[in-house]
Amino acid sequence: MNKARSHPLLSGSFLLISLFLYEPMAMANAATGGIGVRVTMQDGWLTVVSVLADTPASRAGFQGGDRIATINGQSVRHVDLGDALRLLIGPPGEKVTLTVVRVVEENAVESQVTLTREAIKAEVPSPRAARRTAGRGSVPTKKAGNVQWHGDKIVSRVLPYPDFVSLFIRLPIAHAAATGQGVKIAVVQRSEGDAVASTIQPVAPDAEIRGYALPSHRDDARQLSATITDAGCRVAVVPDPEAWPDDTLIELAKTLVSERLVVVMPSDLSEDADKIATVNTLHSMGVVTVGRLDRQSTVMQRGRTETTPFNKRIGEIETDVFSTVGLEPLVDPRTPAATAAGVAALVLERWPDLTGPKVRSKIIDSARQVWQATSIETGQWRPSFAVDPVTTRYTPTDDKAVFRFRVLDAAAALGVDTEIPWFLNMMNCHHAWEITRGQGVTVVVTDQGFHIKHPDLVDHIKATKHFGPRTLEGPHQNFHGTDMSRILLAVAPEAKIIPVLCSAPNMDALPPRIAKSFDFALEQEADVITASWSGRFNKNEGLLAAVRRASDGGVVVSWFHYPESHPGVLRSSFTYAWWNEEPRLGFADRFLTDPPGFHPVEIEAGLSGTAPQAAGIAALAKSINPALTPKHIEELVVENTDAIGDTILIPDAYRIVRAAREKRPQ
Repeated sequence: MNKARSHPLLSGSFLLISLFLYEPMAMANAATGGIGVRVTMQDGWLTVVSVLADTPASRAGFQGGDRIATINGQSVRHVDLGDALRLLIGPPGEKVTLTVVRVVEENAVESQVTLTREAIKAEVPSPRAARRTAGRGSVPTKKAGNVQWHGDKIVSRVLPYPDFVSLFIRLPIAHAAATGQGVKIAVVQRSEGDAVASTIQPVAPDAEIRGYALPSHRDDARQLSATITDAGCRVAVVPDPEAWPDDTLIELAKTLVSERLVVVMPSDLSEDADKIATVNTLHSMGVVTVGRLDRQSTVMQRGRTETTPFNKRIGEIETDVFSTVGLEPLVDPRTPAATAAGVAALVLERWPDLTGPKVRSKIIDSARQVWQATSIETGQWRPSFAVDPVTTRYTPTDDKAVFRFRVLDAAAALGVDTEIPWFLNMMNCHHAWEITRGQGVTVVVTDQGFHIKHPDLVDHIKATKHFGPRTLEGPHQNFHGTDMSRILLAVAPEAKIIPVLCSAPNMDALPPRIAKSFDFALEQEADVITASWSGRFNKNEGLLAAVRRASDGGVVVSWFHYPESHPGVLRSSFTYAWWNEEPRLGFADRFLTDPPGFHPVEIEAGLSGTAPQAAGIAALAKSINPALTPKHIEELVVENTDAIGDTILIPDAYRIVRAAREKRPQ
């Protein structure tokens, strides 16, 4: 690299304009400022995608393709995009210094530039994009209206679909921007069958899917490739690479990639050394290789009594992204590759001129970067990480003890997102906050560990309590209660909380301690209590009696494992159909307030996170009308929902607080 010097295109006076990044928000008086560029992560670099006119970046000479190496002296190489954006944005009028790298005649020229952030009005999306509606892929029971945008941030409500795969890859958000229209996908199989096409169709509902199945004795890779390209296909997925002769598969991929198609294949279906070598060869040629994850977002297959790896040699296999196999009993090992092929079609609709390698880069660079601490060799939890006692951030201390990978994200691949985290958006919290943010309400959080100095908690803690031998001042706190509190406060940002730590020398001794936390909530005249305790405790009559006492005494209870309907008890569940036999309140289970990578991936998903979301909505209702009983609030929450699927009810916080404001207890 050339020695750093002042680049002529990055010099001169820098006027005061700003923009919220990653994509602009159409707010002339935004409280957050930026410099006027759209950025993405590409090959580990924070890369400028485009520059808005009449902004600090445009007047300083920024161009698409410029790479930002440091922001205010801090390196942004190979960091999470969200982390980089938090450094790039800031208060209007505040200066930001960037180290910028530009390739000029094959030489990398490095420059240092200081700009001043300020708010500007963002570009308005095209009418075609603005009219897109979420939901055509899985056909939600309540069709979305016109999507409202600020740049490429969605500010209108985006409901989920009642299936797990679409939730996992954030598909409803992506469908607001593209549905695969005008893109042809080739499904290349060794046998007949439309199962793969049926998996692709909900992901890219407007794409044209063509099947190509040839008996082995008639295989001719070049002829097959010519047939696919002549048909105008832009994407080709080979769902069963283990069934092909290696040389035929490599020849087919080589010819398709040379025609600039996006070629997608599963990567982890075999532990055979030769097959692994073939997959790695395909990866080096430019094939998008896709691995499998289970419902908990791990590369492990969880059984009833044990955890076993999908593939014990997964660490040796070059895999671009991972996606999910779906939920039992509909698990299909080909689903992740088929899903990735559908996302490729969405990308090609939005950017029709992209070549196969560019589409592959979009998919890989936008994927969520995560890691898991369960050993892929033994299936056992290996706690080789340090935990910050304040922030709870997990830092791996031994790279060999963790498995790092990227998770497919359809919305991020298209560069679109909701303006607030999707789990808040789907509950319509941003409109509810126009009425109340939970002020004046106290919520007891009963759990097994808290970091009470966490910055998201410290200003909200009204009191603390513990039942059992462990105390809140202990050095080794469990993350769980911390994250449940943070989810609650994400829904009701101005509520007060009372963390209650319950512990016991063994599991059989724990229910009486938990029961005390419910009685304590009643004693403290708390408005709500949220509990994310395991279902193994929901047959303990002493605990169930304490739940009923709390609810009957005026405390709204949120516990998904309470075994039967009881007035004032909110029994939350997932947003996807799985075990529900009766209508249940549905909440997202994998959208925490942290950026990805803060925790081992196993704890970024699960039923636990649904309880504080329901409790947060109850807190909003109680805030606007303190006279409401738990029974009234339960009725309001259930009545003001939107149904998806047969048994899932998504609460609308805005309608709930409006109804709470108008309701007069009898």
